[in-house]
Amino acid sequence: MLGTFITIISVAIGRIAINMARRFPYPFVPTIARQLDVSVTTVQSIIALQASSGIVSPPLGLVTERYRRRSVMVSMLLMMGVAALIAGAFPHLIIFAGVMMIFGLGKVIFDPAMYSYLAEKVPYKRRGMALGVGELSWAVALFIISPVGAVLLARSNVPPIQSLMLTLAGQEQLIALMTTSDGLQAVFIFLGVACLLSAGFVALTARNYPIISSLNNQRLSLGLIWQVIGASSAAKASVIYSFIVALTNEIIFINYGVFMENRFTLTLALLGSLTIIISAGEVIGEITVITISDRIGKRRLTLIGTAIVALTYVLLPFSDSLTMALVILFVMFVMVEVAVVSSVPLISEVLPNNRVILLSAVAGGASVGRVSGAIIGGAIMAWTGNFLLAGLVAMLITLVGFWLIWRYVPENGD
Repeated sequence: MLGTFITIISVAIGRIAINMARRFPYPFVPTIARQLDVSVTTVQSIIALQASSGIVSPPLGLVTERYRRRSVMVSMLLMMGVAALIAGAFPHLIIFAGVMMIFGLGKVIFDPAMYSYLAEKVPYKRRGMALGVGELSWAVALFIISPVGAVLLARSNVPPIQSLMLTLAGQEQLIALMTTSDGLQAVFIFLGVACLLSAGFVALTARNYPIISSLNNQRLSLGLIWQVIGASSAAKASVIYSFIVALTNEIIFINYGVFMENRFTLTLALLGSLTIIISAGEVIGEITVITISDRIGKRRLTLIGTAIVALTYVLLPFSDSLTMALVILFVMFVMVEVAVVSSVPLISEVLPNNRVILLSAVAGGASVGRVSGAIIGGAIMAWTGNFLLAGLVAMLITLVGFWLIWRYVPENGD
C-alpha cells in the first residue's frame, strides 16, 4: 500500500512539472510578447499551435504502446527539461516556438503513459482516487507557476545569458543564473530544473513494469488504431465523448468573458480574477473525484457531472446578477472537471490490453474538440451575437455525450 502511494505521488509530481510547462504562458502573454519583442498575436498563435498538438496523440500513442510506461514518462521529462534549459540559454522567438511545441508533444505522450501506468499499477476499485491525484496536478501546476512566473518575468531588464554551459557548471552557478537572467529565460530555467528533478524522482521511485499490450507482434500503422478502437463500441463512444466534452466546454469558454463583460460591465481586472474561480473549480472537481468516485462508481459520477454541466451551459445566459453568474460558472468548472477526470479511470478499463492507444485517441479527440469548439463558438457569436444560442447548442451536444456513456460504456472493473 505504501509503495502504491509513493508511486502515485511520484507520477503526480512528474505531471506537475509537465503541466507547469504546458500552462505557464497563458496568464503572461503580453509580458512574453514584450520580452521576445513580438506582437501578442504571434505569441497567441504559438500557444494555439502548441494546444493543437494533441491531434497527433493517437499515432504517438501507437508507438508508446510498445515501451514501458515509466521509461516513456522519464524520457518526456528529460526531453522537456533539456528543451527548457536551451530556451533559457538562447532567448529567441524561433527557439521559443520550437520549445513550446516540444512541451505540447511531451504532454500528449506523457499523459496516456501515466494513465496506463497507474491503471496497470492500481486496482480498478481504487483507480478513481489514483488518477484523480494525477489529475490534481493540472490545477496545482497553475497555482505554482502563476506566482513563480510572475516573480521571474518581472526580472526583464537584465542582459540575457550567453551559454547553457553555466547551468551545468554547478549549484552556485545555477543559483547565480536563476537570479541574474532575463525574466522569460529565468522561467524556462525554472521549468527545466523542475522537469529534470522530476525525471530523477520518477526514475528512482516508480517501478518499470512489463508492457501490457496485445500489439507486441503486429506491424504499427495508423490503420491499426482504427482497427483496435473500431472493434469496440465502448472505445468508440469513449473517444467521441472526449471530443464532445472538450468541444462544448470550448464553445462556452471562449465566449463567457464577452458575455460577462457585456452583461455586468466588468473591468479587465475583474475579468482576470475569474481565473481564480476556474482554478478553484478545477481543484474542487478533482478532489471530488479523488474522494467519492471509487465509492459511488466512476460511470455514475461521470454521468452526474456531464448532466450538471449540460444544465449550467443553458442556465448561465439567464443570469440576472453577477453573483448568480459566478456561482453558475464555479459549478460549471467543478462539474466539467468531475466529468472529465472521473471518465479517465472508467475509460482506462475499456481496452485493458491497449490502454495507451485508447487513451491517446481520447486525448486526440479532446484536442480536436477544443479546436472545433473554438471555431463553432466563435461562429455562433459572430453570426448571431446570441450567447443563449451558444449555451443551447453546448447543452444539446453535451447530452449526446451523456447518452454515449450511459448506453455504451460499462463499469468493466467492477
